[in-house]
Amino acid sequence: TSYVPSALINRPAPQFALAPVEGLDIDGFATADLSGEGVTVVNVFASWCVPCRVEHPFLMDLAERGEVEIFGINYDDPAPNARAFLTELGNPYTRVGADRDRRVGIEWGVYGVPETFVVDGEGIITFKLWAR
Repeated sequence: TSYVPSALINRPAPQFALAPVEGLDIDGFATADLSGEGVTVVNVFASWCVPCRVEHPFLMDLAERGEVEIFGINYDDPAPNARAFLTELGNPYTRVGADRDRRVGIEWGVYGVPETFVVDGEGIITFKLWAR
């Protein structure tokens, strides 16, 4: 696990709106989802990412505790693969947005999946973890 410096720490989360993963019975994800609900966790993942599989049980445990909402950005992943990943391993996310063209990931400064961000109730990014 690495702590990667980010120019976004202590700044507002980028403005974005992602459609849901096609065929997944869960809403997409947008900047507006990050304000007013207390601390949230944003996890950038992909089905082809081996470290994503390794960290997924931790996200499932965190979701089961119900202490924070977890939002997912599915990064550069075909919808059938993303659905299969979440069906196999479980879905810890309140919402999941499909970032098929990696544009939102670029806005968030993603180096490589998985990456996890902590966002406060004002929509400010307070921490970034790169699980490699």
